[in-house]
Amino acid sequence: MFFEQLLELMRKDRIYGDDAARKALLKIFDIPGDDPLVPRYRSKMMSLIYCI
Repeated sequence: MFFEQLLELMRKDRIYGDDAARKALLKIFDIPGDDPLVPRYRSKMMSLIYCI
């Protein structure tokens, strides 16, 4: 899944591509819609940011 791949990039190397994985996730999260995956993956992303 695309979300998982971006989170894995964040886990491995946060500075890769000037933090491109985090920026891509944020852009995806801003797309309008009621996708139930967004809150779950937003939470996972925030956990990575604050646990690193």
